Amino acid sequence: MNIELKQIKIRDLVKGYHNDEESGRVVGYDSKLDIRPSYQREFIYKDKQREAVIDTVFKRFPLNVMYWAVREDGSFEVIDGQQRTISLCQFVSGDFAFDFRYFHNLQKDEQEKFLDYDLMVYLCSGTDSAVCSGTDYCFDFYWTYCSPHFTVILFTFKARLYLK
Repeated sequence: MNIELKQIKIRDLVKGYHNDEESGRVVGYDSKLDIRPSYQREFIYKDKQREAVIDTVFKRFPLNVMYWAVREDGSFEVIDGQQRTISLCQFVSGDFAFDFRYFHNLQKDEQEKFLDYDLMVYLCSGTDSAVCSGTDYCFDFYWTYCSPHFTVILFTFKARLYLK
């Protein structure tokens, strides 16, 4: 498995964002990112959690790292970070206000500062067996790097393998 840390601006993440309520398909990153692959749960953040994500960006605090799998065709799918990703996209799309202000009501410089925020994303690539084959390597990797979310991420990778 190859793991690469990449900085992605919010402006790039939200480009092409679309949430198809009927099919459940959610995409972003110029439609190259599958934000809600079939094995992911629905969006469950409550208002306070969603607002905490936006507040973190406005305060320029670091947002937790996200994990994306690189697909064979060069597109991506979210492994960890779906709730944060959707929160960011919904705010920029005007689905909710933060501190009584919708994104489109922010001053231009505030919008630009928000959109220029760098997200930290680990891109995980390789064959399915290299990404997670049930070996000790897989266990060690996730225990070391993802221990707070270990169960969710390990399940997600296993589901990715079996639900294709």
